[in-house]
Amino acid sequence: QPEYIPSEAEQQRKLDALQAESALHIAPLQDAKELEMATPQELAKLEALQRYRIALMRLPQSEGWPTSVTWPEMPQ
Repeated sequence: QPEYIPSEAEQQRKLDALQAESALHIAPLQDAKELEMATPQELAKLEALQRYRIALMRLPQSEGWPTSVTWPEMPQ
């Protein structure tokens, strides 16, 4: 059985979904930061999520896109 290779469109859909999900997590933390209401833990989570989102953004330019993609893990 040959290994399934996702199409670029499928990979782009997955990427779009992960970016949308990360934006939902980032938005309230960004609000808290801008209003100077963020706790140190929230600031750390915001930075981790922003770094994750940058990693996602760079995937299409990475070696191996779209057939051999190493997806970053979303911070918890």
